[in-house]
Amino acid sequence: PSELEDLGQNQSTEKSKTGINDIAIVHIDGNNMGAHFRQCKTLEERSALSKRVATKTLESFKALVEWIVAKYDIIDEHLELKDHMLPIRPIIVGGDDITFICNARIAVQASHYLMQELLSDKDGMSISSCAGIAVIPTSYPFFRGYEMAEQLCDSAKSKMREYNVTHKINESCWMDFAFLHGETAPTLEQFFANEYSSLTGNMHFGPYRVYSATDTNATKDMEALYQLLDCTTQFNEGKVMAQNKVKELRSVLQDNEHMWTVFLEQLRNIDKSMPTVAGWDAFQEKLWAKVNGEMRTPYIDAIELMDYILPGLE
Repeated sequence: PSELEDLGQNQSTEKSKTGINDIAIVHIDGNNMGAHFRQCKTLEERSALSKRVATKTLESFKALVEWIVAKYDIIDEHLELKDHMLPIRPIIVGGDDITFICNARIAVQASHYLMQELLSDKDGMSISSCAGIAVIPTSYPFFRGYEMAEQLCDSAKSKMREYNVTHKINESCWMDFAFLHGETAPTLEQFFANEYSSLTGNMHFGPYRVYSATDTNATKDMEALYQLLDCTTQFNEGKVMAQNKVKELRSVLQDNEHMWTVFLEQLRNIDKSMPTVAGWDAFQEKLWAKVNGEMRTPYIDAIELMDYILPGLE
């Protein structure tokens, strides 16, 4: 705990690259592992599978560390790291269970990479997983952040089960995240109700589906993490609209349909538009749309991620 401040976050306002003093607690858990073990007929088979799972988990985390080292120049440019200091610390890497702490600005991209490594079958084994990411200030109570990361992982797993049944598939991977600042409600449902409620509905769009790096279906799924990262990148680049309009969009999304219409008309008048994201046509047209019987919008999540995605880590 005494070294949590060494993950590259801003500790002062003087000559800082960023004003963000946040870390992230990430909890990743394998999906349906009990079912896999129940298929084993002997103790030897169970033991062999257990070793394969442990090896896959460890090798995947090693690959993540190697990826961070390979991207170190990019990461160091944006974070405030001491010489040769990595912005990540493993807490648990065992079986199908992984928990780590990292600088909040690489949390989503690092988790995305790790989940893809677990899902890849390059060494003859693939593990689908779900992840929960709690972004907290460095001084925030660690246990409270870890509890929220677990709840977010459970939220992702609930979505996974629902999606698998609806689409009649066996495996899928999902990620959910939340930004905790100040006092928060004890449960995830209460937290989203308090922090993300609007006149229209819940403004948190997650959980998001994580695809393998080679799966072309990712660009067709409105709930894919790829789509969210694409939208956030377009917001950050400033080509579709200026930063002041992005900030205005956040408040507009909390308002009524008339204000959405006015905002979109203003964009057209200045020859700007909402980001063009595959599968998000309905949102691009009206900002909110009905998804699975509920009014939803993905733009608040995309706006919140703007400071927590590093260019060059795609």
